[in-house]
Amino acid sequence: MPERNYYQELKINKFQLEEEWIQQSEKAMYWGEQAAIAQREYEDIELEKKIIKAKLYKKYRSELEDKGKVTDTMIESYIRTDVEYKKVSDKLIVAKENAAVMDGAKWSFMMRKNSLEKIQEGIVAGLFSDPRSLNQIDYEKQRNM
Repeated sequence: MPERNYYQELKINKFQLEEEWIQQSEKAMYWGEQAAIAQREYEDIELEKKIIKAKLYKKYRSELEDKGKVTDTMIESYIRTDVEYKKVSDKLIVAKENAAVMDGAKWSFMMRKNSLEKIQEGIVAGLFSDPRSLNQIDYEKQRNM
């Protein structure tokens, strides 16, 4: 299945409004699910970071206690400079960014729905023209006369 692009799916084709309405709920649901998945991935990595931090805390506390006096500040310094902790911190930053982008996409589809509603209201109020065949226009002119 090809990769879906929310930029493309957010676009409204004003010449196919009925199709846009039909597809709106599926698109909104899909991107809502993507936002939930991204949020779960972020929370999983956040939990992984906490576990790694706890393991590193235990490791460095044991090492430093053997050498003499130890403080929490010293242990925190060792943890922050640890390669494993840095890697998981970088992963967390990327996951947080992805979750924020997907959340934005989810809300953009709600705004898309509002835009579709406003376009529909404009058509009903006569502010925008709606696609009609030539015969239909002639028939309405005759009926109004």
